[in-house]
Amino acid sequence: NRKKEAIKSYEKAHQLYNDHNISTYDIVEYCLIPLGILYHKTNAYIKAEQITTYYLQLAEKQNNKQQQISGYINLAKLYQSLHKHQQVIDISNKGLKVEGIIKHQKQNLNYIKRKSNLLIKNNQKRLFLENDLIVLGRDLGTIEDLQLHYETALNNEDYDKAFSYL
Repeated sequence: NRKKEAIKSYEKAHQLYNDHNISTYDIVEYCLIPLGILYHKTNAYIKAEQITTYYLQLAEKQNNKQQQISGYINLAKLYQSLHKHQQVIDISNKGLKVEGIIKHQKQNLNYIKRKSNLLIKNNQKRLFLENDLIVLGRDLGTIEDLQLHYETALNNEDYDKAFSYL
């Protein structure tokens, strides 16, 4: 319920910003980014996509690299929630090319991208090998890879396989 109140407040702030042509306020940072995140958290996916692409365009127009990266991260997370994994990969790649990306942002985008790559790969295997046992080698890679394998196994309700990644 507090999220709905917050959404109304951010929507009102955005409306006031537009109505009064306030140019000294950073509307992207202090209103649009949180509003997009709240829309996503409340499953208002169309609004989340609209507001995120809107502030991403504003950030590009203003040449604000950090807000661009935030937009790419939030849009990639949104599309991942919607199982649009190829779009997640494309958006992550765009974000990774933004000049001035910091280590944490790069790690975040790479994680999101790897997760979608893995989900695409597993969906294809599941489609073609539905009744077959899929065995992974013991070279499982990084902790992030283990976490992705674990989450995928849980999503596929393969609890024994998920347990093996712990």
